[in-house]
Amino acid sequence: MGSVADPRLRADVRIVEELSAGEALTRTAAGALAPRTVVEGWAIRYAMLSDGRRQILGFVLPGDSVGLFAPERALNRAEARALTYLRLVEPPPIDGAGATAANPFLEIAFQEECLLVNHVLNLGRRTAYERTAHLFLELHDRLGAVGLSNDGVFDFPPTQEVLADALGLSAVHSSD
Repeated sequence: MGSVADPRLRADVRIVEELSAGEALTRTAAGALAPRTVVEGWAIRYAMLSDGRRQILGFVLPGDSVGLFAPERALNRAEARALTYLRLVEPPPIDGAGATAANPFLEIAFQEECLLVNHVLNLGRRTAYERTAHLFLELHDRLGAVGLSNDGVFDFPPTQEVLADALGLSAVHSSD
């Protein structure tokens, strides 16, 4: 995979973490995810039930950030794990005197909210076929925005099991 096209994420970039597929993203001493921005690879955000069932909450792609909005006492049960080799950098600094329309953290928060709303809608009201189609269209758009989709084609490293957990389906039903 190539680097992210967003210039905010290329300026003064310092690689702070590299992970192999399957490794968990680093947590702070307080237990929150350490703030990082992905510049290469794929990860997942997920939550586990006590019986071992997993619900994937979303895919973390190049240009996406993790750990930016998790206060120490959050009731956030979400984990993050690399699906592929993963390179992460420190998030871009906030310029000036705080929140503005150009603030990259506000843009990231808005994107996160939109993705969450779509994911809840997918799981709650769309059919299995609609969920699958919507997910592939979303990934195409997100990867295209950072230059990682070419003529409608992009790498898709998730396994059938990961796809099923993201769509709220059994692995058997995600293969049809």
